[in-house]
Amino acid sequence: MIPEYLFSVLEPPIFTKKPSSQVVVERGSTISLCCEAIGSPRPRIEWSRAPQSSYMSPAFQENGCLEVNTAKENSAGDYICSSRNRFGLAETLTTVIVTLTGFVSIPYFRGLFGVIYLLLIVFLF
Repeated sequence: MIPEYLFSVLEPPIFTKKPSSQVVVERGSTISLCCEAIGSPRPRIEWSRAPQSSYMSPAFQENGCLEVNTAKENSAGDYICSSRNRFGLAETLTTVIVTLTGFVSIPYFRGLFGVIYLLLIVFLF
C-alpha cells in the first residue's frame, strides 16, 4: 500500500483574485492591477498588453500586481493577466480607461496604424 501523503493533486490555474473588467482612472494617477491564482504546481502570474494595444508602457510587476502610471497617453488600453503552470493557462482582461479633465479617452479602434481614440465630453457637475 502507498502512503497517502505521497499523492498530490495536480490542477490547472484558477483565479482567486482578479481586477474588474474595466477600470476608469484620472490621467496622472498610478493604479495597481492585481491577480492571484491557485493550482498545482503553483502557477506563475505575468502581465502583458493585449496584442491590439500599443506597446507595454513602463510598469512594475510584483507578486501578481501590475503598477501602471497613467501619466503617459499610451497607458489606456487592454491589460492581460496570465496564470500558467504545466497543466494549463488562465487569462483575464482588464480595460484601463484614462480620463482627462472634461474628457474620457476610450480606445475604440485598433489597427495597423495604431490606436485611434474617441474623445467624449464628460460634464462634471
